[in-house]
Amino acid sequence: MNDVNISDFNPPKWLKLTPDDYKRVLNREARRLTKHDRRRGGRYQVKEALVAVHNAFHNCNGTDPYDGMSLAGEQLKPISGSDRLDINFTCKKHLRRMPTVGHLHQEPIAEFEILSRQTNTAKNEMTADEYLNHCKAVVSLSETTTSE
Repeated sequence: MNDVNISDFNPPKWLKLTPDDYKRVLNREARRLTKHDRRRGGRYQVKEALVAVHNAFHNCNGTDPYDGMSLAGEQLKPISGSDRLDINFTCKKHLRRMPTVGHLHQEPIAEFEILSRQTNTAKNEMTADEYLNHCKAVVSLSETTTSE
């Protein structure tokens, strides 16, 4: 892992970020995930997270793996000071399709996937199977209550 050079990392086309903005996103996410997982007993280093996040972005085709809807990659661009004045940060609805980095497993290991903020918030600490079973239960209940 010592030979990791972030300057070699380029964004996937669907993300619509400059290489510099992408490197900032990778660095921010790798540090955030490593810090979060260390509190949960994780033992990987920031460099491992950096590579895993980069791989997750490149393994993603620009759609959420759970709902198949497009991700808004441009929402990861840094916000300038003047643009901040035009954004209502208390209303996060406009960020639902923003790509986020989520864990593939419940264990604190450096294996990630890219999904929408909306899905990541709903999935939270569930495994993929737990989340899908929950979604099926929601749909099943919805179908039975609307058909009555």
